[in-house]
Order: sequence, then structure tokens, then C-alpha cells
Amino acid sequence: GNWANCTGYWRLGDIPQAALRARFAILKALNKLAASALPLVNLSLYRRKDTLAYLLARCKGRLFPSTKDALFVKSLDLTKDPGEIPEFTMNRGTSVAEQRKRDKTVFMQVLRLLNSDARKPTLRAVDKRGSGKQSWVTTFQGEGGSDLGGLFRDSLREICAELQAPGGGTLQLLIECPNQRLAMGANQDKWVPNPSGKSAQRATEYRVIGALLGASIRTQSAIELDLP
Repeated sequence: GNWANCTGYWRLGDIPQAALRARFAILKALNKLAASALPLVNLSLYRRKDTLAYLLARCKGRLFPSTKDALFVKSLDLTKDPGEIPEFTMNRGTSVAEQRKRDKTVFMQVLRLLNSDARKPTLRAVDKRGSGKQSWVTTFQGEGGSDLGGLFRDSLREICAELQAPGGGTLQLLIECPNQRLAMGANQDKWVPNPSGKSAQRATEYRVIGALLGASIRTQSAIELDLP
């Protein structure tokens, strides 16, 4: 076919198809070798230039998603917490997410509950009680209902709305990206970490955001954070 007319592949238009096929064959061979080597490599050494981990990190863009997915799924399995998921009682009040005081947000309540629980839950435990997997059991004070997955997802949505409130809301952990603030360019719906937050407390709060992202992956729950 005519590569020059293929959307997203116009840069390949001047390369002979025989050369492209040869390059693809090399990529397939690289991925076959990487797939067998990845389980044996200490990837934490990726900054050391004398390691295989460093070389693999340098060519990560040439590894197929299928090559990396198997390792990713295996890492989730090896790092899962076999314990029971925690039970969180929260109060979202009557205010909408963007109007809640900082210490009254669902996000801050989850942070305090994580720190106060004697078991120090990691959010790496997963349970399935009904309509889907969940990382904690939610009870909203003053509201009825048993959490069979739905209330857990409700709490995630509340947290996302608080984090992405206009102007950064009261949490001030995520702010609109420059393109969103200037209403120009691409990715105007994206949010980025607030560069002004450099305290130890802020570092703890960002770690909780990371734990929430991990929980959404483990529970296969769509988390409504529009990050780049």
C-alpha cells in the first residue's frame, strides 16, 4: 500500500517496504529475547549504565505492549496484599466536591484513615463482593446502602472531583495544565501536579494519589483523573 497516505505513518513514506519489513523482523526478534530476559533482570538498577536493566530501559519504546504487559500483570500478582481490605467510614456532607473544606474532603478522610488504621493498609489488597473488585469497604455517614462495589467507586469519583475542582479546589494537589488555563493547544482537559507543593505533608498526599492509581489498576476501576 501507499505508506505516505497512512495517517500517523507519513514519516515512513520514503522508506522502501522491504526495509520496513526487515526492521519489523528485528523488532520481533528483540521482543522475543526481551520477553525471556525480563523476568531475570533486576529492573531497579535501570540507572546504572553497566547493567542489562539500563539497556532495556533505553529501548523500552521498542518493546511491544504485549511484551511488557505480561511482566506488569506478574508484578501486580507478586506485590498484592493477601490480607483483608479495610473498612472506611466517611462523610461527604451536603457540599459538592469543589466546595468542601480541605480537611472535610473525602481524599483527606481516606488519608487519615490509612494512617490511623493499626494494620497500615497498603491498598494492595483486593476483594470482590458484588459488582466488581474493591480496595476498601465504604460507608457514608447518614446514607444507607451496603458496599458491594458501588459505594467504593462512588468514593473514588468523589476524590477525583475534589482533586480536579476548578483552580485546584481546596486540596491544591492538581492544577489545570498551562494549555487548559490559556485555552490553547492540545490536551486542554489535563491536570498536572501543583509545583508549589513541596512539604513533607504534600509528599504524603501525593503518595496517596499514587496508591489510589494503583488501587484503580488492581480493581479494574476507571479512575476519572485526566493526567497527561
